[in-house]
Amino acid sequence: MKSKIDNESKYVRKLELIQGILKNFIKAKIFNEQDRKDILQNTLLILVEKQNCYDSNKSFYSWALTICRFQILKFLTESKRNKEDSCDFVEEFKDPSSDLDPFDSLVEDERKKDLLNKIDYLKKNLSPQQKTVFNSIISGKSRKSTREYMKLKETHFNLAYKRTIMGCQKILDNA
Repeated sequence: MKSKIDNESKYVRKLELIQGILKNFIKAKIFNEQDRKDILQNTLLILVEKQNCYDSNKSFYSWALTICRFQILKFLTESKRNKEDSCDFVEEFKDPSSDLDPFDSLVEDERKKDLLNKIDYLKKNLSPQQKTVFNSIISGKSRKSTREYMKLKETHFNLAYKRTIMGCQKILDNA
């Protein structure tokens, strides 16, 4: 009974740590803010529902990103089928804080603080080069602009990028 509770608490901790990474992963693929939120919510819902299907001997990071990829593909397929090319990009320029009541803004501030703590935790355990790559991933910069900023050849950058992802994966799996 106690091991089941320990496993559940570890799983919840992993979910908390990966939320920011999933959010930025989705952000790199989907333009509309509301669609990104929907995809993230669906992904997290599936991760919670499928908790008992997760094999703790395998990488949680890879498992979560695979589910997220399928949610993105599902969304893109559905939107292509519907062929609704509305002007949702106008929503991107609205001030989201204007629609929030004071309680919602407090909750959002707590989420931001928690996310910053998780990001700091990951950064402390990465090499300087990996921190640069991690910061570019978190900020949503393209791989090309990051590679040019770091002044690396493509093969060296790809290796640094892969090591960063694997480093984050290892940290999250041990959390």
